[in-house]
Amino acid sequence: MAIQEGAIFRVRLWAPPSADGFAWQVDDWELTNGDLDQALRWADEHAQGNPYELFVRAGSPDFYRLRGKPADGGGTQETIILRTDSTRE
Repeated sequence: MAIQEGAIFRVRLWAPPSADGFAWQVDDWELTNGDLDQALRWADEHAQGNPYELFVRAGSPDFYRLRGKPADGGGTQETIILRTDSTRE
């Protein structure tokens, strides 16, 4: 699949555990303006030397990984998606 204009990039920033026995922290960001080079530059700057993953969605509802891997490959991951209720005033 070619990356087309209007692609949405998701950057997953990983931060190490704050103490022994705690899990890695993750923060997801969606970048809706810009191209691949800009998304890579943004991810490099905001990762502050920590691991990150970069995904793209273009012409499909699915995101595809372009770079990186989970910081804690041996651990268990749980994804929790929070959405705002756009119908509430």
